[in-house]
Amino acid sequence: MSLSALLSGDAIQSSSILTADWFCEFPPGFAPIERKHQRNHEKVLSALQKLLSSEGCPPSKKEAARKLGVSVGYLEYRFPAVISRVVQNHREFVESQRRARKLEARRAALEYFVAPEYREAVKSRKQAYRVLRQETGLPKFMLKDAINDVYASVL
Repeated sequence: MSLSALLSGDAIQSSSILTADWFCEFPPGFAPIERKHQRNHEKVLSALQKLLSSEGCPPSKKEAARKLGVSVGYLEYRFPAVISRVVQNHREFVESQRRARKLEARRAALEYFVAPEYREAVKSRKQAYRVLRQETGLPKFMLKDAINDVYASVL
């Protein structure tokens, strides 16, 4: 049987015989696509709102999606208002943490130049950075900015 006869649908008219031995399974890539798991949107929404109202560190979009077992795109598509609130809460939390660390850096720098326990220490910005970096563990440029601000105002 020729390939053209098989493709054109004229296989019945061919003299060759089609047998069941020619049958073979398709590879997994050619298998029919199974339907995706249907999600209960109300259940996901209630879990998302519970996550949003929980105490502690508000989750980011990605963390919320991971905890709920869904994708970020699903959350953005189904619940745009709630997800924008999640993003806003997380952004405000991160900003408050950053402000707290800046204030801690300024407090430590001011203490270094004014407090009696550092009376014998060299009053230079470089030495202040070395000492405060070991004591506080704050990021380099956060400490440097705080030290520069305090040094300019105190000395």
